[in-house]
Amino acid sequence: MAEVVTGFCMKCKQSRAIQNPARTTMSNGRIRVSGKCSSKDCTGSISKIVS
Repeated sequence: MAEVVTGFCMKCKQSRAIQNPARTTMSNGRIRVSGKCSSKDCTGSISKIVS
């Protein structure tokens, strides 16, 4: 089962689950999860630093 990561959407101003999450490593070595907002009416993107 996949882990559900939540983050704050800047477009709809709500904390939501990240749809289609992708883990990337930033240049400073920290891990970031980014994806789209899971709300039906929102087209915003969510990015969260997880470690």
